[in-house]
Amino acid sequence: MESSSPDSATVLSAALSSAGEPVRSKSSDALNSVNSSKKLGSESTGPNKKKFLWEYRITPTDYMNETTAADREALREALNKSAFHFLSLSRAVYLESLGIVFPILSEERSSHQLGNRYAIREETVIRFLFEKCGELIAFHKEKHQSLVELPELAEHLYAHLPIEYQIRWDEKMVRRLLRGLCQSIRTEVVVDGYSGQLSYLGDLFALHNRQGENATDWFAGANILLYPRKSVPVRTRIRSHYEQPVLESAWELLEAGFGPQLTTFTLHLADELEQLGYDKETFTSQLPEEAQTFQVGAFVQDSGTQDEVIVFCTDGLREIANPEKIKGSDATCSSEIFGCELITQIRRSDLIAESNYSQEHDDLELLEIAARESAFVRRLLAMAWILLQTRKDKTLRPGLGFSSEGSRLSDRKGGISGIFTTQYNKISLTQRACNGRFAYVNILGVTEDELRFSELRSAEHLEALLQCKMLDQVNSPKRKSLFAKAGPIAAPQTAAPQTAAPQTAVSQTKEQEASIG
Repeated sequence: MESSSPDSATVLSAALSSAGEPVRSKSSDALNSVNSSKKLGSESTGPNKKKFLWEYRITPTDYMNETTAADREALREALNKSAFHFLSLSRAVYLESLGIVFPILSEERSSHQLGNRYAIREETVIRFLFEKCGELIAFHKEKHQSLVELPELAEHLYAHLPIEYQIRWDEKMVRRLLRGLCQSIRTEVVVDGYSGQLSYLGDLFALHNRQGENATDWFAGANILLYPRKSVPVRTRIRSHYEQPVLESAWELLEAGFGPQLTTFTLHLADELEQLGYDKETFTSQLPEEAQTFQVGAFVQDSGTQDEVIVFCTDGLREIANPEKIKGSDATCSSEIFGCELITQIRRSDLIAESNYSQEHDDLELLEIAARESAFVRRLLAMAWILLQTRKDKTLRPGLGFSSEGSRLSDRKGGISGIFTTQYNKISLTQRACNGRFAYVNILGVTEDELRFSELRSAEHLEALLQCKMLDQVNSPKRKSLFAKAGPIAAPQTAAPQTAAPQTAVSQTKEQEASIG
């Protein structure tokens, strides 16, 4: 047949295209050329300029009105996957009006536990960092070569959307909605102080003094951090593997890493609890005498540096764990105890500053005395013991917090008044001892509003924020709160901006907005 109906031609074209042989004609090429010229004209001058502005200008309110919850979830997932794709290729990604996520190579060493064996692995990985950037300039393009901007990002995102969205939206619409999504993330992070919409890459935190009248002003003064969740392995190699040793005491590994103890001392709980406001007589009458004390050893980490870190470690607390109450797969078998030993760390300068002794002692003697008699360290460990007693399994894990009335640990107003447990990064895996398994748990002094933040958000969010500020390991007794008015983040000084921010996982009250900034 020399001719066919349009319907037959359409069917034939679709069939051939699906077989990998797309049909093209001179007439269709000419039509595409005309359409392309019309598109170019619509983005430049004339009455179609409104269409171009419609594509470019979008607010969080517009974005919420033009999409459903399912639409937003599909866009978020596609954005995360597309950004991760480019980042894994060592290309930085610009999220319009928000900032640049860029990759860096990092050399790391990780430990892995296989039954009663250890494997040490050296890794080269790509990690992700964030740089706030409301508007791209030449400096950013020079700094980040092969930067992925909105058109390329939207093109890749569109190609990976489910087919039902590709039918509903064209690439121009996807570019518009992607701008709206970035605007919603920006508004959320400066209003709430946190956004999890880039969860495939990491958590965004905003630390700032809220100055100005709206979210745009707050963004200008914000210090936005990305706590990465993903990394891309480039190279790995097993450095060593060996049988896990059976320890006689919790101090053995620290002695192997840091040398002999600086000093050891006995912590008398009755005296420390009395200082914290608890009734000493009630305590002594309810516990046997052998349970009213425990041993603490002090070790000097990074010996010879300008400001050494003093590591305090308990020995014997693992023995009070209740194996019948311990749940999870961490223990090798149900019959083994999985207890904990407490670690707390403080810099030499802070320890010496707390001491009232004169310089008539030499440096080592002064450090030994300060370590034995530090009220700050003793009260941290006493509060951790209280938290330990409240647990049914009589053991601690990272992510637990505790404070009580009258438990202030520093003289500074709004200073350290509670504790928060984190992973001890130097020894992260469980250990074998002659009387059962145990883990080292780091005890960190925190402020009341930091603990409140962990309750409003989650313990993981507080831990991530402390890690971003490098405050999750070593205590700093005189430090200000993360949320202090004169510090990196402050309670809002003006009313919340009148913009429609996207819903967050945790609904906020006025009290929450005032506390987390």
